[in-house]
Amino acid sequence: LLNNVPQICRKSPKNLRTNANSSANYFGYDGLMSSVSPTKYDPRSTQSLKNPARDYGLLHDARVLTYADFSPPLYVLSHYEDVSDALNNTKVFSSAQGNRPKPSLPKGLQCDAPDHTMRRNLMQSAFPPSLIDSARTTATEKANRLLENLSVRAHWDLHDDYALPLSIRVLGQLLGVPEAELELFQYYTETHAAANLNQDPDDRPDHWAEDLHDFSEYLLNKIISARKGEQKTGIIAALVTAREKSHCLTDNEILTIVNQLLTEGVGPTATLVTNVLWRVMQQPTNWQHLAQDPDFTQKLIDESLRFDPPKLAIFRTATEDCNDYGTKIPKDARVMLHLGAANRDPRIFENPNRFIANRAAIRNVAFGLGTHFCIGAQLSRAIAATAIESVHRHCPGLNLGGPGKRTEAFYQWGRSRLPVTTKTSAVPLRAG
Repeated sequence: LLNNVPQICRKSPKNLRTNANSSANYFGYDGLMSSVSPTKYDPRSTQSLKNPARDYGLLHDARVLTYADFSPPLYVLSHYEDVSDALNNTKVFSSAQGNRPKPSLPKGLQCDAPDHTMRRNLMQSAFPPSLIDSARTTATEKANRLLENLSVRAHWDLHDDYALPLSIRVLGQLLGVPEAELELFQYYTETHAAANLNQDPDDRPDHWAEDLHDFSEYLLNKIISARKGEQKTGIIAALVTAREKSHCLTDNEILTIVNQLLTEGVGPTATLVTNVLWRVMQQPTNWQHLAQDPDFTQKLIDESLRFDPPKLAIFRTATEDCNDYGTKIPKDARVMLHLGAANRDPRIFENPNRFIANRAAIRNVAFGLGTHFCIGAQLSRAIAATAIESVHRHCPGLNLGGPGKRTEAFYQWGRSRLPVTTKTSAVPLRAG
């Protein structure tokens, strides 16, 4: 695929609005100036994994980059306007091979029209406006219960002890999982999430295969129970009864969709909560703003999605040769749509490498755009807002206890571990 394709294919137009910073130097995620001088783009390098923003100057200078040291090779789009265009152009940029780096078979919502249109319409009935209210109520209850125990501990982990179990338990209850089964559901879901990140069967614990099989059986039983009318509430029950003209979802289709909801909903929502509070603790004045401005939580979430998107990139497959971005992207090529770089494009966002909660509203692309815009975006926002406000009430003296650990996948971003302390005398540490 890469014959005769230069590493930097075309410079950006010069007549677009630019930031005062040189394109060769950008603030890193740690707020420090970092020089951008890689000889080629490698998002899996040690430096890029630690600080993805080190590559944004290179990404913003070029309209298309190639990541050749990956199988299959990736063509990278990173300008805000180019990424937005590709997200909306489902005819040329197909989702049928999944939104991860390596192609997969079409399944669930990872498909193209007309199947995607039909399935998304069927899913809409499972996401009524009342679901958001239910999510807030459920999240408040679960958050209070978790924080009652955590707030009296001197040290705990924001992601593993709070954000992740909260996201799992809220989504579990919304699916229709009974309270008594939420602990088992959490165990299964954590295994499911870990398995999705580790696709190497030789590098998985022996018990995973059995756990994943048991989880599928567990979810299928919930679907069958809803089909029999024994479970009448929750997302699963709504998917069972959903109708679009003469179409309905089979049990296996519902199982696939539920698995995708867990994959795309639980982890990113937990990461969103962790990322927001990570930045709040780096800028302690944000705690005061949370108390004074009822709209400040949503502003924090918006800026976090722009500055620290849980998904740095999503992936598409070119259905035909494409020359719209200054170089040929050949048919069947895998295309990396770099959401993180698009959200830091200096042609669109002023001071893009600063976290500014009161930033003027410009739509970021963290949840995608167009027909594949994340169907659970408002649900994720609602859970995150409740989680953040609950921490503010229970732990107003929360401080960073260390830099934590980065999520492992190169196309994701955030802290998979983030130690915190409730001691108000602790000195906030800047996470790297």
